[in-house]
Amino acid sequence: MPATPLPPSGELPDRSLPDRPKTCDASGMIEIHRMFRRGFGEAADLLRAVSEEDTVHAAAVATQLETLSIGLHAHHEAEDERLWDALDERAPSCSAHVARMKEQHAELLVHLMALDAALPAWRGSGSSTDAPPVLAALDGINRAMAVHLPDEETNIVPVMESTITQREVEWFAEHGRKSVPKGQTWQQLGEILASQPDGGHEWLHKHMPAPGRIAWRLIGRRAYAKHRRRSKGAEPGASRARQASPCSKANTTSCTRSRSASLVRMRLMCVLTVASLRNSRPAISALESPRAASAKISRSRSVSVP
Repeated sequence: MPATPLPPSGELPDRSLPDRPKTCDASGMIEIHRMFRRGFGEAADLLRAVSEEDTVHAAAVATQLETLSIGLHAHHEAEDERLWDALDERAPSCSAHVARMKEQHAELLVHLMALDAALPAWRGSGSSTDAPPVLAALDGINRAMAVHLPDEETNIVPVMESTITQREVEWFAEHGRKSVPKGQTWQQLGEILASQPDGGHEWLHKHMPAPGRIAWRLIGRRAYAKHRRRSKGAEPGASRARQASPCSKANTTSCTRSRSASLVRMRLMCVLTVASLRNSRPAISALESPRAASAKISRSRSVSVP
């Protein structure tokens, strides 16, 4: 049954808890919602832009959609596990809103599971015959989010900020970070930044210390730009890239130097990240995947990373 906007029941959050002090900053909820709106909102256009049986481009788009799906699953699982019971207990007048959130989550889960089931076939074929189930699932997700996200931002986030502690909010953020698939951290960070009104400048300074921001500028931004080109079909596939690679036998020395410089930059970022461990878990999280990638590339080239 499709989601339809329901009128709020009970007192509005800003009236039900008028005198309580602010206990946390729950703006991260709205920031992550922006990423889901943007990512799922453009998904159908990305899929339709894939040429028939172009499995390289299809794989890039499918990876983008899988990462979004995993992220939204984790976002809702965290709320189901830790948020609703806490609000029922601490803000009983919000119970009608909480009940509605649970119903909306259940509907979104149906569409997300449909997407998860349909993606593998389309990823493998890149065929228009396998695309309709994916498009139908995306349409369901977007329709349900159009009801759920503004409802949650209007009727739940204000209550969170007078009943939930900052430590609890940080648990939600950590839960989301842990859900990011290995190798997709820069992609996820880039999507969050791109979805913010100012392009992510404020978000970076709010959530990342200087070492993390430097890592983004030197490594993450390029990795994300490459991911976007691949998602839009503007980046050659791996096999074609190797065929057209400038690293021919005649140019091995210059390419080796270029690769060495990249490894040096990655090592530097690892050192900066370890130095910031006491100050920022997000910075460490944002560099874990690039560090792992660096080690993997180095092993394949017989270069050790300390």
